[in-house]
Amino acid sequence: MKQYFNHFFPGLTESHDAGQRFWCSLAGTSIELDQADVERNTRPFHQAGTLELLTCTVDANTLSGNLTWRTVIGATGTTDGNCSVVFATTETGTLEDDSNTEDVADTDLYCFECEAASGTGSADLERCSMVWEPDTGSITLMGSKSASSLGVAANGTTYVTASGFRNANTTEARTQNIISAAGTWQYLGIGVSTITVTTIDIVTTSRIDGVDGNQTVALDETTTLGYFEDDTNSDTVALGDLLDWEVVTTNSTNDGGTNIEWFASQIDSTGDADYTMLLTGGPREQISTSDTEWFTIGGQTNGVTTEAAVQHAITIAATASHLAANTSQNSGTLVGTFRINGADGNQSVSVVSSPSTDIDESNTDDLADGDLLAFEGFASGGQIQVQGISLKLTEASSVTTVTVPNANTLLFQAQTPSVAGGATITPNATAILVQPQAPSVGGGASITADAASLLLSPITPADIAAG
Repeated sequence: MKQYFNHFFPGLTESHDAGQRFWCSLAGTSIELDQADVERNTRPFHQAGTLELLTCTVDANTLSGNLTWRTVIGATGTTDGNCSVVFATTETGTLEDDSNTEDVADTDLYCFECEAASGTGSADLERCSMVWEPDTGSITLMGSKSASSLGVAANGTTYVTASGFRNANTTEARTQNIISAAGTWQYLGIGVSTITVTTIDIVTTSRIDGVDGNQTVALDETTTLGYFEDDTNSDTVALGDLLDWEVVTTNSTNDGGTNIEWFASQIDSTGDADYTMLLTGGPREQISTSDTEWFTIGGQTNGVTTEAAVQHAITIAATASHLAANTSQNSGTLVGTFRINGADGNQSVSVVSSPSTDIDESNTDDLADGDLLAFEGFASGGQIQVQGISLKLTEASSVTTVTVPNANTLLFQAQTPSVAGGATITPNATAILVQPQAPSVGGGASITADAASLLLSPITPADIAAG
C-alpha cells in the first residue's frame, strides 16, 4: 500500500532566505524547518521501500538564485538522494519530480533538505509531499513539532500532539490526535537539540485515550544532540483512539535549557486491512458561532477563511473513508465536511460536546490522482476548537474486473474447436455453447468440471441471430 503524506508548514508558509540551507524531518505530517543540524531531523524507515513523486509548492519568491528541495538519505542521513525539484529565480507554484525514485533500506535515515543559492531575496515555502511505498505491508508515518522547541528544563508534566504542530500543553485534551483505523503504533522517536542543565531526567511515554502506553524514551543531562527512539515496545491502537505523548521531567536543577525539537512514530497496518492515514493534529483552531473555516487534510495549519489556501493535490488514486475529528473545547457543535476539488464529498462529522470525537463509518469517497483535498469546519450554536482531523486512505485497486453477461451460459468463439476426452465437434461450427450443469458464479468463485459434465453443442449463425 502506498502512503501519500503531506507536509504543511506551520502558519501556511515558511520564509527561506538566500544563502540558507536547512533540513526538516520527512515524517508524514508537518514538521517546521529547523536549523542545519541534520542529526536531529533524521529517522530510520524501519522498512525497505521506495520514495517517489516529491512535490513542493512555493507561494512567493524574490530569490535571485535557485531554490532546491531534495531528499537526503543513507546510512548517516547526509547523502543527497535522487528526488529533487528546483525553483528558478522568482519562480512560484507547484513542481513535481515524476522521473526519479528513491530506494531505501530499513536502516536508512532520511529527511528533506532545502537550499537557497547565495544572493538576495527570500521565498515562502507552503508545502511538500511524497509517496512512500513499503516493499511489504502498509504504514502511516507520523511526526510532530512544537511551535518552538519544547523547553522542558522545569520539573513537571506536559503533553505533545502525536502528529502535527502544536505547543506542548498541560491539558492533555488540547494535544490529542484522533485516528481513523486500527494498527500497531511503534518506534517512538525524539529529536533533541540541547540539554545544558546540570541534572535532569526526562521520560516520554505514549498515551492512548489518556492512559499510558508501552512506548518510552528516557533522556538525562548526558544526552547529546541527536535522534533517540524506542525500537522495542509498541501499542495496539483502535479506530477512534486519541493519541499523544506525555513528557515528564524530574530532578531538574533548572540551571540551563532542554529543547526537544520533534517527535516521530508510525502506525503499522500489516495484518489488518492495508491502509494509510492522513493526520492533521494540533491546530486547536477556534471557530466562532456560524462561521466556516477550512483546514488541510494531512499536516497542520490554522483554520483559514479561504479554502484554496489549504487545498493540496493527492498524488495517488484511493478510496477515502472514516473521516474523523476531535475537538478540545466546545460551546457549540462542529459540523465537519470532507471537500474534494472545492465541492462537498460524501463524508461528514458532527462533534457535539467538549472534548469529544466523531467518525463517519458509513460513507466513502473515491479520489483520483490530482484531486484537491480539504476539511470544512462550521460552528453551529456556539464556538468550537478543532484539535485533530483524520482520514483513512485505501489505494485504488489495479485488478481488472470482467463482467459475464449471463452467469448460466457462456458463449465462446472457437478458432480451432478441440475437446479433450475424445469428444468431437462439427468442423464448421462457428461457436460452442458451454453450459455448466450446476452453474454458480459469484464472489470470485470458479467452476471446475470434467468433459463429462459439460454439454457441448454446435450452433449456427442463424441460431445466434435468432437469439
